[in-house]
Amino acid sequence: EGGLVDVLPDSTASAEFNDGRVSGNASCNNYFGSAQINGDQLTIGQLGSTQMYCPEPAGLMDQENSYLGNLQIAASFTIIGGRLEMRNDQGATILVFQELQSQPLAGTNWVLLSYNNGKGGVVSVLAGTEITAVFTEDGKLSGSAGCNNYMTSYSVDGNTIKIDLPATTRKMCSEPQGIMEQEAAFTLALEQAATYELKQDALTIRGAEGETQLQFVAAQ
Repeated sequence: EGGLVDVLPDSTASAEFNDGRVSGNASCNNYFGSAQINGDQLTIGQLGSTQMYCPEPAGLMDQENSYLGNLQIAASFTIIGGRLEMRNDQGATILVFQELQSQPLAGTNWVLLSYNNGKGGVVSVLAGTEITAVFTEDGKLSGSAGCNNYMTSYSVDGNTIKIDLPATTRKMCSEPQGIMEQEAAFTLALEQAATYELKQDALTIRGAEGETQLQFVAAQ
């Protein structure tokens, strides 16, 4: 039977509208497409997406297909408070969103997704490694650099951030290959920090020229 159902536990689907585009995560894959808004009328263009397969939780891919199918036929919308409802051309509610608040910088457990390798490129963290960052309200920053633990201090003013030279433990890790080079690039990227941006569950730190240095996501 048709009707609204909650998303599966431990899953989310998101939509962000910006400059005539819509993008987000459909439960497993990221998607993107055009979006025309005229008053409360909405037209979503053909959507493209990445092509991953997520086996867990059970039913996630079915949820993703239903979500994208509903998004494609959205014809109107209303926003009340932080709640967005989309309707089809018959006026039936097909999608309901709740505004996602950004995670705070301090007190969130951040996990690194990608970093500036110091050679002009932003690369993903090596498989089998985890780099973390925890900022405290009193200006301390600590975490794992992949092999060694590190600690330092930081200061913020508006969206600017300064991170001092980190002190680290002195272990050597041989696996996976490249872990120590990754650690060195990460600590260097910390020192290059000039500005930061919080967006929902993401933290992006950029250098003085606006280049991306570090991209984190809040740990679930």
